[in-house]
Amino acid sequence: MNLLFALFVAVQFRYFFLITNPVSLAQYARHGFFELVLVVALVVPMLLVADWLVAEKNRTFRILAAAQVALVLVIGASALRRMQLYRDEFGLTEQRLYTTAFMIWVAVLLLWLVATVLTGHRHRFAIGALATGMLAVVILHAINPDALIVQTNLDRARAGRRAFDSVYASRLSDDAAPVIFANANAFTDVNAFLKFKQRHRPSGWRSLNYSRERAKDLASVRKPPPSRDPPRTPPTPPPAPGVFRRPARPR
Repeated sequence: MNLLFALFVAVQFRYFFLITNPVSLAQYARHGFFELVLVVALVVPMLLVADWLVAEKNRTFRILAAAQVALVLVIGASALRRMQLYRDEFGLTEQRLYTTAFMIWVAVLLLWLVATVLTGHRHRFAIGALATGMLAVVILHAINPDALIVQTNLDRARAGRRAFDSVYASRLSDDAAPVIFANANAFTDVNAFLKFKQRHRPSGWRSLNYSRERAKDLASVRKPPPSRDPPRTPPTPPPAPGVFRRPARPR
């Protein structure tokens, strides 16, 4: 199995790390993520079962198992790199953010497997995997993903890398309201801003939500950004029926 993984990594090295063509980044990023998920789903149960079946874990077993985890981490590094190129080219979205977070958690899980299973403490692996998963969820809540997405894309637009997607920003949750209302002038699509501002936000204690209540307060005081369309000259009304206008004589 180690030889198979090593050959796979060697043959696919350029495919893993040397792709810079923006046209194919989306496809390569997706392939990298699903390859990582498939490999981890194969390797982690296999190592757990092997550790359970092998009565005496000698040094050779631990070296081979660690080498296998290292090869999986190489595939994970490739998937992260491709997702980074994808984000740098096209901006940040919810799917790209959560996918990146999941891949980082997988890398932590593999390191925890080495620190527990390969050192004779297999009984600690499950609780550690659960704890790291819960910690990842807490961290994601703490960083406010929707606000981070809007702020990141605004910074990219100001740096001249890619235009700010007002429509996508208006579809995010009320967690992004402080950043959206603070940067209302960055919305090139005024209708998108108004759609977010006038979004239906239910009231009542049953649907009480801090982000929603904060968005209501911001929407009540924030004016929409000025329209970027040029002013239109009102059309000249037609003359009244029966009225003949004599053309002006040239002087």
